[in-house]
Amino acid sequence: DTVVNPFRDVKADRWYTQPILYCYYNGYMTGTAADVFSYSATMDRQMFATILAKIDGADTSSYTTMSFSDVKAGQWYSNSIEWAYQNGIMPLSLMELNKKSYDGFKGNIYTR
Repeated sequence: DTVVNPFRDVKADRWYTQPILYCYYNGYMTGTAADVFSYSATMDRQMFATILAKIDGADTSSYTTMSFSDVKAGQWYSNSIEWAYQNGIMPLSLMELNKKSYDGFKGNIYTR
């Protein structure tokens, strides 16, 4: 079967193309628009926690009480952040220190 690349910003000859498509077709990452992946964009903790929950196959529906004052319940990422915290995947100290960006992890996510 031929894998179709839906992202106009992910060129076929790049080292990261196949890992990105793997994540896309397995439902771990969807990109920032229907035809844009934004592979060089900053990954924030909301994205990171959501991706980890998807990779784990976690049911995050019961994680509705937020441990972080800056995470509002009911957002697309809220339950995933709480799930990651409650399961020791993203400890409070790491999340408090790195509220804005998880860029250091991004390359590892789509190459593992």
